[in-house]
Amino acid sequence: PSAEDDHLRLEQRLQFIEVATKLSPKEIQIVEQTVGVCLSCLGLLPRKTYEQVALLQGAADVSVIEKRRKKALAKLREILL
Repeated sequence: PSAEDDHLRLEQRLQFIEVATKLSPKEIQIVEQTVGVCLSCLGLLPRKTYEQVALLQGAADVSVIEKRRKKALAKLREILL
């Protein structure tokens, strides 16, 4: 990769990190835990199942976590595009 490619990749990372700050803390936790990527540094995290995340978040059901995750990812996509 050229220096220009590296610069572009860095710009994209910074843009994504900035956009991720527009999510609520709960949304950030759900996305980070289910995807396995830290949204503040883009480092790897251990992935958790929806059941594990539901227990950690105190959600009544796994479907709640699935809906919140889907909503948070849609929000990220909307902001990025």
